[in-house]
Amino acid sequence: MIEYKGSAWNNKLHEAVTARKIADEFLKHHPDLEKSKIDKLKFIVEPHFDYGKANGADIVMIADFKSPMKITLDLPYEIQYKGKSKKINSFIIKNFICVIEETRKDLKYLIFDAGKVNEKDSTKAEENLDDLDISTHYKNKSIKTSKSDENENQIYSLKAQISNYLKTDVGWGRIANFVYLSSAKKEDFYDKVKEFNKLRTNKIICSDHGYQGIMESICKQLIYADRHFNQISDEGILNINGIYPPKYINAIYEAKYFLEHETSGADQAKMAEIAKKLRKGWEENIYERMIILKGPGGTGKTVKLLQFGFEEHKKNDSNVLFLTYNKALIATIGRTLQLLGVKSEADEEDGTITCMTNMSFFIRIMIDFGIWTERDSKAIDNDKGNLENIYKAKVKKLRELFEGGAAVKADIEKNFLKYELILVDEGQDWLEDEQFILEAIYKYNNLIIAHGINQNIRGAETEWGKHLTKHRGKNIGDRVTHALWSALRMKENLGIFIKEFANSIEELKSNKSVNNEYSQLDLSKSYPGGTIHICEGSLYANEGLRSELNNLVMNQKDVENIDILNCIPSNTKTSSIVNTANIKIWDGVDEVTRGIPPKGIEYQRFVRYQSCRGLEGWITVNHFLDEYWDHEYKEAKSKLKEEGQELVFDEVISDKAIDYANKWAFIAFTRSIDTMAISIKDKNSTIGKILKDLHERYPDFIFWHN
Repeated sequence: MIEYKGSAWNNKLHEAVTARKIADEFLKHHPDLEKSKIDKLKFIVEPHFDYGKANGADIVMIADFKSPMKITLDLPYEIQYKGKSKKINSFIIKNFICVIEETRKDLKYLIFDAGKVNEKDSTKAEENLDDLDISTHYKNKSIKTSKSDENENQIYSLKAQISNYLKTDVGWGRIANFVYLSSAKKEDFYDKVKEFNKLRTNKIICSDHGYQGIMESICKQLIYADRHFNQISDEGILNINGIYPPKYINAIYEAKYFLEHETSGADQAKMAEIAKKLRKGWEENIYERMIILKGPGGTGKTVKLLQFGFEEHKKNDSNVLFLTYNKALIATIGRTLQLLGVKSEADEEDGTITCMTNMSFFIRIMIDFGIWTERDSKAIDNDKGNLENIYKAKVKKLRELFEGGAAVKADIEKNFLKYELILVDEGQDWLEDEQFILEAIYKYNNLIIAHGINQNIRGAETEWGKHLTKHRGKNIGDRVTHALWSALRMKENLGIFIKEFANSIEELKSNKSVNNEYSQLDLSKSYPGGTIHICEGSLYANEGLRSELNNLVMNQKDVENIDILNCIPSNTKTSSIVNTANIKIWDGVDEVTRGIPPKGIEYQRFVRYQSCRGLEGWITVNHFLDEYWDHEYKEAKSKLKEEGQELVFDEVISDKAIDYANKWAFIAFTRSIDTMAISIKDKNSTIGKILKDLHERYPDFIFWHN
């Protein structure tokens, strides 16, 4: 039987076409394989790895032959052991795993390298020669990347993936690998590399090597001289048997460790939204001017940002970089992009959308310039509180290098110019120094910015492209702003709740505004319904409400645990909120797991309130909202006084502190699609009283649970 798997299989990727082509080669020599129930060959297209240096591969091929296959070599193959040599004429093989890295580049764009071999050494056995390294250029750039190194890293990541899934250190034989040149013929390839010993080309396969070339490469790679030398028969036949640990053969072949992600209805809706065509006329501005998407929470800024990236990536094979402060958001977007079959690391041919935190991005540049040292990393390891101050000081130094001309584009080509379109999330919160450096590297017309109105939490709002002409009509100016006011994510009742909550909070202030940004949300009549549940005390300790939320998941088509987003206060541990023995969780609070996507749809997501921006849930649960709001209010008030504003009227300080605490509350509120649950510790708290009043005004969709 021949099987095809992988979340990207149905996307008609080039890799899927290649997998079919290799499968057809096998069928020419083993026609019974297609319908066999005992001999199995599986192709996994674009598998994702969670461990090691490689995030994924183009193709993983897994074979399990109950009827061993015999491979007769075109030419005898010599191996050496303890000064003796033997020749192999045929292999017998039962199973194997092979990791394939494809390149469609023409030979003229490929670089081959290996140490020269003198005449004396040219007769050495292959195992004593280094493999030929193959590198490719990024388009229009003087950057090269080693496909051979990528291919080797994929082996180690794959082994780690399987071992983690099986929860044991698997005793392996070798995993084979090769770089597949889908645009090259054997004759041309060997002419190109004639200066190198041909034995070194074993891990490079051309489009016309066919079944014979592929199987010879695989079999030769699985040899251990010390293990197999004495097993070679007098006729030159070597029975390799296979590399699977016998105990785990079936589990390895099933390949569930590749996380062939099941999708929920919310997943599918988000994927469909990202894959949508951009609004008419919007794509015209890409690479022509800076594009700014501006709106309050819940208006779909992050999704639209990804729309731009996805369309450009698919249309022009561009490498797109998505930058955000939010590590938890990276994990969520990473999962969605996996489902869409998008590669996660920059690729010179297919393009990709790479997600990275702002800090990671700039620290990598600072390391290149020697600004960020091991000493800085150690200081942060010793005390996480040092991070912000050290980072800001170092970014300032980097900016000075760019301003003074000491740092130029060419200095960072290797790592950063492979990205052609830059997506900036939460642009309102960027440091001015970060903004300056990014514009200096990529220029204004390569940037698309998502700017949240009144969502800045790091100081004054950053204005992007302030040196550019502002948009005053269609296709005029170097900066175009698209205003977003429609509540695209949430159902109508949730929007009503948010608008009314905004108006109620405004009443707490001395200087009231009737036109706050959330009161201006344009609610969609296309999405009626939506419910809000308010719970006194711990929500997960309330059996009735917990059961109600579980029923929502169980009874609604395509809604899964992955669609539940839990937001918790910064001083709270996930384990104090929920009994992890009763529920599978993805802990976005934990430093380690925060950047790794959830492993399945059965996991509920838990994040800090501060990390929920850009995320969404069919159901969101805001734990102890009153406590969190009060904490942020007091912190903001204290900070304002420390900053020398004690001479200002207390009412003004109080108003500013309310605005700050509100930002976080509304960011959390606007994560919901269908259902919002809120727990409070004290019904007589500021937030408790507002929520009680809203329940009494809207009892048909705002429910109170004691």
